[in-house]
Amino acid sequence: MKFYNEKIAIVGIGIIAPKAFNKEEFWNNIINKENCIIEVPKDRWDWHLYYDPDPKAKGKTYSKIGGFIENFKFDSIKYRIPPASSLQIARLQKLTIEATKMALDDCNYSLKKWDPTRVGVVIANAMGAMRKEMTDMRIYKFFNEDIFSKTEVFRSLSEEQKNKFIEDYERYIDGSILNITEDTMPGELANITSGRIANVFNFNGPNLIIDAACASSMAALDYSIMALRTGKVDVCISGGADEMMSPAAYVKFCKIGALSADGSFPFDARANGFVMGEAVGIYVLKRLSDAVRDGDRIYALINSIGASSDGKGKGITAPNPKGQKLAIENAFKEVDYSAKDVDYVECHGTATKAGDVAECEVLKDIFKPHLDGRKLRVTSVKSNIGHTKAAAGSVSLIKSALSLYKKIFPPLANFKTPNPNIDFSVIDVINSADEWKTDNIRRVNVSAFGFGGTNFHVTMEEYVEGKTKYSVNSAFEKIETKNVSNEEKEMKTIDLKEDPKAPFSLLQGETFTLTAKNIDELKEKVKKLRSDMEKLPDVYPQTIISVDLNSRAQEEVGVSIVSKSPKDIIEKIDILNKNFEEKVFDNIPLNFKLKGIYTFRRKSNYKGKVGFVFPGQGSQYVDMMRDLAAKYDVVIDTFKEADIILEKMIGVKLTDTLWSKPGETKEDLLKRENAIKQTQMTQPAVMTADMAMFRLLLSFGIKPEMVIGHSLGEYAAATCAGIFTLENGLRAVTSRAKEMSNIKVKDPGKMASVAWSYDKVEEQLKKINGYVVAANKNCPIQTVIAGEKAAVEEAIKLFKALGVEAQDIAVSHAFHSEIIRPAIEPYREFLKKIPIKSWDIPIISNVTADFFPKDTESIYDLLVTQMVSPVEFINQIKKMYEEGVRVFIECGPKRVLSAFVIETLKDKNDVFVLSTNHPKRGGIYDFNDAIANLVTVNFKLDWEGKNIEKDSKFYNPYYLNWAINYKDSKKESKNDFVNLEVNMNINEFAKNYGFNFNPIAISGIAAGSPGTTEDFFREKAIDDILDGKNMIETIPLEWRKNQIDKNIIRVIKSETGNHRIEAITSVDEAIKLSARAGRFDLVKDFGFPEKIAESMNSAFKIALAAGVLALKDAQIPLIHYYKRTTTGGWLPEKWVLPEEIGDETGTIFASAFPTIESIIKEITDYFMDRYGAFSDDKLWEIYESLVDKINNEEDKKEIRKWMRENISKFSNSDKKEKYQFSQNFLLKIIPIADSQFAQFVGAKGPSIHLSAACSSTTQAVHVAESWIRSGKCKRVVVIG
Repeated sequence: MKFYNEKIAIVGIGIIAPKAFNKEEFWNNIINKENCIIEVPKDRWDWHLYYDPDPKAKGKTYSKIGGFIENFKFDSIKYRIPPASSLQIARLQKLTIEATKMALDDCNYSLKKWDPTRVGVVIANAMGAMRKEMTDMRIYKFFNEDIFSKTEVFRSLSEEQKNKFIEDYERYIDGSILNITEDTMPGELANITSGRIANVFNFNGPNLIIDAACASSMAALDYSIMALRTGKVDVCISGGADEMMSPAAYVKFCKIGALSADGSFPFDARANGFVMGEAVGIYVLKRLSDAVRDGDRIYALINSIGASSDGKGKGITAPNPKGQKLAIENAFKEVDYSAKDVDYVECHGTATKAGDVAECEVLKDIFKPHLDGRKLRVTSVKSNIGHTKAAAGSVSLIKSALSLYKKIFPPLANFKTPNPNIDFSVIDVINSADEWKTDNIRRVNVSAFGFGGTNFHVTMEEYVEGKTKYSVNSAFEKIETKNVSNEEKEMKTIDLKEDPKAPFSLLQGETFTLTAKNIDELKEKVKKLRSDMEKLPDVYPQTIISVDLNSRAQEEVGVSIVSKSPKDIIEKIDILNKNFEEKVFDNIPLNFKLKGIYTFRRKSNYKGKVGFVFPGQGSQYVDMMRDLAAKYDVVIDTFKEADIILEKMIGVKLTDTLWSKPGETKEDLLKRENAIKQTQMTQPAVMTADMAMFRLLLSFGIKPEMVIGHSLGEYAAATCAGIFTLENGLRAVTSRAKEMSNIKVKDPGKMASVAWSYDKVEEQLKKINGYVVAANKNCPIQTVIAGEKAAVEEAIKLFKALGVEAQDIAVSHAFHSEIIRPAIEPYREFLKKIPIKSWDIPIISNVTADFFPKDTESIYDLLVTQMVSPVEFINQIKKMYEEGVRVFIECGPKRVLSAFVIETLKDKNDVFVLSTNHPKRGGIYDFNDAIANLVTVNFKLDWEGKNIEKDSKFYNPYYLNWAINYKDSKKESKNDFVNLEVNMNINEFAKNYGFNFNPIAISGIAAGSPGTTEDFFREKAIDDILDGKNMIETIPLEWRKNQIDKNIIRVIKSETGNHRIEAITSVDEAIKLSARAGRFDLVKDFGFPEKIAESMNSAFKIALAAGVLALKDAQIPLIHYYKRTTTGGWLPEKWVLPEEIGDETGTIFASAFPTIESIIKEITDYFMDRYGAFSDDKLWEIYESLVDKINNEEDKKEIRKWMRENISKFSNSDKKEKYQFSQNFLLKIIPIADSQFAQFVGAKGPSIHLSAACSSTTQAVHVAESWIRSGKCKRVVVIG
């Protein structure tokens, strides 16, 4: 997959720099022009040893200042790195880990969010870890000793003195430098820095270190962008890291005269060299389309990177204007704007005498012809923190990204007197943090030039929703489109690897039709079909059998069954067999319809015309029509066609936004859902789905004779009618969505749904002050109103006061009202550029509830007017009926319009209303349900070309190849898909006794995790566990003291094997750590009856809560049951599982010590109630009578001592409630949380408690498996 032309988004930032441990502190330092340069800290090295103000002094540095990161601390336990190993990890790697964590947190990363195999790590570093120089000294001590031995002074010493000297020298070296172990080298190597990130955060994409001297960060960025654009990765962690501030580095830079002894003064007359600095800058990069799809915060966009080398010049370290100019020119070649569109440049700006002048000359040469008299603004982060070498580019990029995001010009620090050698007639230094005001896209360029003649220049811009183009340069469009076509072909390559998002088990659904001359003959055919289906595996391409049955001519009586799988159709045939009577063929029973069983007598044909109704905005959902696309070629082709069209228009593929990826969490899916709710994505998404369904219906011979659409759906209807091509229809709705999104009005208005007829609604709206109208006249019991915010809110209150249900609809503007009239003219201007023609199929308008005009000018006017006009849907339906339509088919996602049609025509008994796609039933099932319904009225469906054949053009090759594999091999193993051979004796056993040997799925999970400061059942409890979060806490001192009184014994282990057992006698010996639960309230959080909750201990309460949450995660609902009152009314009784599900659900409570807490509390309450009111003397008397029974005098002494210290605790004179041995006693001390949970949710399957110490839950899972396999229940809630 290639993305040559896509902009790259910065979605997360982490930075550690001088006087800044995060991006907020860093930015504050920038806008406040903070000078972060200090003298070399004492904890680094003693500058007195290496300093000499004379630049010519041998082996000395004349500079003793730098940009240092002070007081950095690293918590290795947080990253699950053992402390011993952490000691050997260089500070460079620790800084990078910490900055990466910041960047990941900044973009709300979780491991489930991204596929770790698609995450790359590319870090810049040039000089390695500073600590390496120190550990090298430990090794080179032997080299030094050899030098000592050759000196005249050393040779003059006695052997004893020589040995003592060497011994002292080694002791000082070894004592001050970390010991070298197997962890030392990986802890210091530069390339391990990126590997350490991949290791700590479990990323499996490519990881590498890039060195291009002071331009290293930009080189790393260049590789990262190439990896994203060529599809090697989907996310890239990139940036630069440099902490090389050693004496050796200072001395070597001084010897080439590069350092300043005074400060960092870019573009200033005081500029006399750079100041060394250290920093780590990390950013998370994604393709723009992915970032938008995922709802990421976008700091800035990277458009292009120009790279060059100096070639031959004055010297390998000297700046070369030729190379710099070439890099900038290369950067502009990749974008479709010029230097005049750039607002400022973040310069390399090192403050060297030659460097600043050369850089400004190059900028003048390139930018001056485009500036139209204005000056080019410049700045440099090195004025604040010095030159951070390999990290310099990353720090500059982060500064620029924050500037774009915050819309503030970042000032240059330490600028007083302009450098007289720089031409400031073109260059203007940013001297204050001014607001960045402009009507254009904000843009900034960033430079980084490195020793060795390596040059990079980056073009960046802000992200503006609805305005930003996804593509960098239109010159690449043809390449991209061609590549997309190749991808489309590649997608159809034969490959039987199962897609977890479209598993074959969900694609096998089909309709089975059997007809016969009479009922007895039909029974025999049904019996044979059942027998044939029993021989098939549970996952099987039923198309192989169904097409032949469906294509036969109908006889007198028949049945059409919608089957999800061989097992499903067997169950439905059994239901049919129980009710195989004459009457079911005259009137299909409701329970048959609900199960997808349609019995019928042959009809001459359906009566009346076929009309299609196309749904609009609001019908979209994540993974819409994905299963249909995986099975039917016409559906996937439609979505791929839309992908190409939309990528040209807005730079985004529809399927990338609409269809989820394996491993996505609920939070990820919610983000995706929010992304497709954005008008600019919703409208093309729904229209594509409508047209995909239209084409699929056509392929089965189902053709409309009249069409309408609801709101946005009118564009799908118009495309179906021939007014638009699919491409032009998508162009129209995408522009329509854009204009709607871009409306700037003081009051965007509101919309609300009212459960009342439009005539009654309009009568009441006359009483409202302000503008509000009936915008969608959906059906006789639902009207949508739109208008000014205050007016709509007043109307809602009015309707509620009248007892009419009314509620807000979450929309950006009041659509189909005068509120959005500002969008009319821009949209009309665009629409007129789209070619249209007169309709081929009659289409009825939302505006007039009459047929569209024939001339194109009137059609343009009608489509534009539709944006601000009420949707006359009721009258449209009535018009269709008047024109002879009797079969109404909702052509698109969900079935809202079907309900409207049924309600509108409820007084008609000759209409036939069908939906075709609903997510709750699954796309394959719902479509086949529509087919089955059409079969019952003898609709002439087209079954030609629907058989499974190798040259079939009807099925997606993904499904076709799988089906052919079965058809050719005729395999009949129950586990054929995973190629397991099942012994026939086992099959016979399973058949005779109903055993199930299929894989068993975990469909719902829930967990409470420790943390006394957090909710026990917090949203990310499981993620915390998977991420390895440490949730163990220190036990409070008072609790540890209490352990001493309990005579707890512990095992003392010995290396020699002489283990022993001793009692805990002090707080220091007590248990110090535990994982303890946080806040949890069964009554408030879960609605559990308070009286029953009071009778439970904490283990039981937690068990009930976990079980309810697991059902919720499995999307198994609890429904409200009601009981009839004596007056004939109904009162709510309880929330329980639907009866059918409850009958098939078992419960297991796995716990080792569930009731110990309750038993102890019960005994304590009894003792306190009986003896608590006694005086201390009386208590002593009772206690002494017990102590006297002990024979050992030492034991008596200890017990009496304990009694003296604790007797006050046994007084409860203030207690008001008297202890009662209540009927709840058994609930407290018998482990029946399983029964309590089952009772609460209405689970009527088997229910038990299991205790097997630490393996209790594992054993419970084993028992649950046995129950399911033996048919005792279909699902089991295991609570551990």
